[in-house]
Amino acid sequence: MIYLDNNATTKIDPEVLEIMLPFLTDNFANASSTHAFGLSASEAVKNARQQMADLIGTEIHEIVFTSGATEAINLAIKGIAENYSNKGKHIITLQTEHSAVLDVCKYLETKGFEISFLPVKKDGLVDI
Repeated sequence: MIYLDNNATTKIDPEVLEIMLPFLTDNFANASSTHAFGLSASEAVKNARQQMADLIGTEIHEIVFTSGATEAINLAIKGIAENYSNKGKHIITLQTEHSAVLDVCKYLETKGFEISFLPVKKDGLVDI
C-alpha cells in the first residue's frame, strides 16, 4: 500500500514515538490537573514548549500547542484579523484553499470583513 494523504496525518517518527510512549501508556495525566500526576505531565509540556522555543529562537510563552490544523488555522487567522482590524478588514485567499481556511474566512465575512477568494488557473497558480 502507498499512503498519499500525509497532509492529513503521518506515520510517527520512531524517535518521537520513543519519547512520547511513556505519556501514551503510563504517564497520561491531564497536564492541567493539580495532583502529582498532572504536575508531572505539566512539567513535560513545559519542557516540550521550551525545546520548541529554543529550536525556532522564540520565547516559551509564544509557543501554543493546538489539537490539530483546523484549530491552529482558526486561532491564527481570527487572531490576526481581529488584532489588525484597525488597519483594514480585507483578507485575500484562494478559492482552492483548505476548507478550514475557507470556513474561517466565511465566518469573518459575517463579522464585517471583506474576503476576496481569488481563482486559480488549471496549473493551480493564481489567475492575476
